[in-house]
Amino acid sequence: MTQRRRFGTIRKLPSGRFQARYRGPDGVLYAAPRPFETKRDADRWLVLKEAEIHRGDWINPNAGKVTFEFCHSVD
Repeated sequence: MTQRRRFGTIRKLPSGRFQARYRGPDGVLYAAPRPFETKRDADRWLVLKEAEIHRGDWINPNAGKVTFEFCHSVD
């Protein structure tokens, strides 16, 4: 019997590892930064992400990913 999660999703990858994903408070779908060896590890990671969101400690994992174009002018 398949058990439905109330927060996030876990899927088994062809490599045998597990990918965890969740929808952030901003409505965007985020994946864990790496696959997990076991489904249990992926589940624990999702539990921690859910707790961060409920505590108000969640930080958007894309927040620091801003690219800057280097521009140097010589007077």
